[in-house]
Amino acid sequence: MLDLLNDDCLSEIFQYLNVKEQLIVTAVSERFCDIIIENFWRVKYSKFTTKDDASCNELNLADFQIFYGYIAPHIQELTVHSTANIAFTSYLGRYTKRPDLAFYFHFEYPALRVLRCYDSQFHGGYLTSLQRKCPHLEILHLHSSYVSGEYLAELPNLRELYVCSNTLEAKWFDAIFTKRKLLRIHIMGETSVKRHMDVVLKNIFPQITELRYYDDEAHIATQDLFLDSAQALRNLAKLFCRNLKDYVYSLHTLRELYFESHLRVDDLFMLINNNVHLEHLYMGTNFNSLLPNARDWLCELTERLREQHDRKCVLNIHLDLPLRVVQQVRQLVEDYNFQCGYMKSVITISKQPVDTSKTPFLISKTGLEFALKWS
Repeated sequence: MLDLLNDDCLSEIFQYLNVKEQLIVTAVSERFCDIIIENFWRVKYSKFTTKDDASCNELNLADFQIFYGYIAPHIQELTVHSTANIAFTSYLGRYTKRPDLAFYFHFEYPALRVLRCYDSQFHGGYLTSLQRKCPHLEILHLHSSYVSGEYLAELPNLRELYVCSNTLEAKWFDAIFTKRKLLRIHIMGETSVKRHMDVVLKNIFPQITELRYYDDEAHIATQDLFLDSAQALRNLAKLFCRNLKDYVYSLHTLRELYFESHLRVDDLFMLINNNVHLEHLYMGTNFNSLLPNARDWLCELTERLREQHDRKCVLNIHLDLPLRVVQQVRQLVEDYNFQCGYMKSVITISKQPVDTSKTPFLISKTGLEFALKWS
């Protein structure tokens, strides 16, 4: 009887089935299987995560393996969490509801663009598998101490790389940068020979447009990484760091700056004078030292900004302070503009948003992250 119905009618019926029931239907005929995959699973599971997916809870291990085989060719974004606690229990001596990590790398992924793997058992052997089975992979997140960087350069379309490992080796990252295709890289963990990583990273300084530096303990590179680097960082537009190092005051291309360290007024003026395109200044919790004389330096800062004839944007200062204090600082700026008869302000004062999705500098505060632009 069902064979007499067209595909639209069957889709209307199948939508009332849960995933386990739909999986049973896929075994009835090839036509039913195609309808379920194309009309329900292809879009729904284009972004698949191995954790907290309630729709798959009713599937046992055998069912899940069959189901995953159907959706794997259509997955565009895959997130694999740790499988150690759900794939095998030594106490019971048997597999439970989900397969181990190796299972997910047995399949071809012709549509996969993003892969995040948070399983600490991931190693270089899986990377060789990715080369063959994920030809269009563009974004890769890896959190495993077994990742040194080897084989990563062989991923032909890789654009963004996030690696967290304690066995990083500079020579493999040099091979990655030599390809001149990577647009963003985030390195966390520890490098085996830090001075070698210094050399590799300094070679790409001219290509860096955005830098997040949170390696103050020198786990990845040495403390001398940015020594005499201002000229090499000639395209740096966005800088996010905890402490302002000496090279920052010699930069001339900044558009956004975030920091948390103490800052003297004279150093602030130096930053403003050197960076006429600076548009966003995010000042961390140590702004309190500038509060007692806030009116004086805000007035002088206003005049310095107005003297910059090449400046074409307002300076937005974002403060990590209570809203009441932010409002007081904002009022100081408005009062001075009114007193001087300025119709248009060159400074805006705002509070840093609590919503972390709106604060780009809070994406990560560990390791080193670069955005690159290849000429």
